[in-house]
Amino acid sequence: MQTIFFTEFKRAIISWRFALAAVGIPVTRLLGSTEMFTGDAVSTMIFSNDLYEIAIAFAALPFVADFAQSMAQKSYVPYVLRCGKNAYVVSKLLVLIFATFLANMVGQTIYIGVLGMNEPLTLSAAESLNHLQFSAYFLGGSLYTGNPYPFFLGQILASGVVCVEFAVMSFLISVFCSSSLFVYATPFLLYLFSGYVFWSLGAPYYLVPSSIYEGWLTDSPLKDCVILFGHAAIVLTLFGGAFIYFARRRIADA
Repeated sequence: MQTIFFTEFKRAIISWRFALAAVGIPVTRLLGSTEMFTGDAVSTMIFSNDLYEIAIAFAALPFVADFAQSMAQKSYVPYVLRCGKNAYVVSKLLVLIFATFLANMVGQTIYIGVLGMNEPLTLSAAESLNHLQFSAYFLGGSLYTGNPYPFFLGQILASGVVCVEFAVMSFLISVFCSSSLFVYATPFLLYLFSGYVFWSLGAPYYLVPSSIYEGWLTDSPLKDCVILFGHAAIVLTLFGGAFIYFARRRIADA
């Protein structure tokens, strides 16, 4: 299983799709605001959020269609014969999770770096007076100690969790869909659909995917961690488990 994982993970991160994701995420974030730079990097990152559903699709790009492609090309056969269905399917899922999170981390880090080259990373004097506005963001309390780096780390973690969740849901759909192009678009479509469902049901704002992506949760770091990682654990257990089950059946029936 380790051999499959490292082989597939290496293939994912040296692919042109990973490079495209790493570039596409910061470009999308920069274009997702009517004003590219607002005076400080923190405010720009928070309010430049018009196109982050596309950034979610970019993050999943390196590996989300890999299972559908491997089934279409029959490239799974030697791996399954050597390691078995369970090891193959679980390795695919783990590669998807790590590759998606890494793609988002690289892209968001580049985005933060671009912001830092054009405006201060710390809050402006005017914004620093508005404590309530930023303390609700994941690790946002660090901004008022003059240290923005925990906040940016929180942004990377929160957005990465959402990207992984939608990548895993899309991976499940890829078991039943042979069109790679549709699978690539699935994270974007699922994000729009889930946002509509959550708002229609009147769910608390901190459970809505857009709020989690932004790290807009509560003013308690402990509660934020429970919400963020609890949400991820539920989604990954349900949809990841479903992927493993149906992918094994798909291989057995092929």
